[in-house]
Parts: sequence; structure tokens; C-alpha cells
Amino acid sequence: MRVFHPGSSHTNADIRPGVIVGFCEFDKNPAIQILELRTDYRGVSFDMVTVADGINSDVQIAPCNKYEGLVSQSDVVTRFDRMIQEKELELSDLKLKKKYFIDDFAKAFEQIVPVGA
Repeated sequence: MRVFHPGSSHTNADIRPGVIVGFCEFDKNPAIQILELRTDYRGVSFDMVTVADGINSDVQIAPCNKYEGLVSQSDVVTRFDRMIQEKELELSDLKLKKKYFIDDFAKAFEQIVPVGA
């Protein structure tokens, strides 16, 4: 399905792919819960959108047809892989900094305050 988020003008409007994941059948204000996919230059993320009277009531949903190419599975998987690689590099960097601190930086403290003092 498509999820339409109107902006202040047509240039700010946004259409994203999404899936209805739940219906909240409250007595006074029933709602639809939508899991939508957001892709941008940083990667991929999922947002939960609740649509009800007075809550995101300007959001519109419509079915997709099989010819629409809002998003491809391989593109999303590639973006997830890229994000995983970035996090793995970040983790490696943190481990290296920790090792440097334990191995080298701690020696500076021993010179300032002698061990056993």
C-alpha cells in the first residue's frame, strides 16, 4: 500500500510504502496502525503511523498495484547491509579505542601517580 503524507504544499508531500499491521477497534475512536518504510540517503527505517479521527487524519492510504515500483526488496536489503557495515566499523573503532586506553593511556596515569602510593 501507499501512505501519503501531505505537506504544506505539493513539494513537501511524501508517498511511502507501508503495510497495515493492526486495527484498534476502540469504542470512541477506532484507529489503523501502519508500518511504513522510510528510505533516504542515510539508509532505511521503519515508522509506525496511527491514523484515526484527530490523529494523523490528513494521512491517506491507498493500495499499490503490482506495476508500481515504490521500493524494491534488493534496494532495501542493500541499504540494510550498508547500515550494518557502518555499525560494524563503528564497533571496531570503539574496540580499538578501548584497547588503546587500556594498553597505552593507563601508562600515563602510572607515571603521574606511582603504583602503590
